[in-house]
Amino acid sequence: MGSVAEPTLPTRSPITKDHISELRQLLSGSDATLLAPGDEGFAATLHRWSSAAEKPAGATVVPTGTASISETLRYASKHNLDVAVGGGGHSTAGASSTDGGLLISLSKMRGVSVDVEKKLIKVQGGATWG
Repeated sequence: MGSVAEPTLPTRSPITKDHISELRQLLSGSDATLLAPGDEGFAATLHRWSSAAEKPAGATVVPTGTASISETLRYASKHNLDVAVGGGGHSTAGASSTDGGLLISLSKMRGVSVDVEKKLIKVQGGATWG
């Protein structure tokens, strides 16, 4: 019997200053804010519940809607960028952080809606308990 090789994932790249400039232009006029090191509020996007899970992202996109997330992910995929998505900040394993890549912070997407008749609850990815 032969062995089956595990599929390998492509190595993702950190974000560069050129990527940041292109993303700023792409997202201008959208609901998203792009923050880079040195920008006001950038450091706060890196904060996690456990400091062991904090990594220094190269830039952070802070959207308020799904369209800008889609644009950001298309761009990141095209340029093979390392991407992490930060929700409520409780990823002690560090999955919601990236070392030099692009962070999508859902911190402004905390909406919760309840439709009693349909027995349906919708919770956005940045929602927390408190």
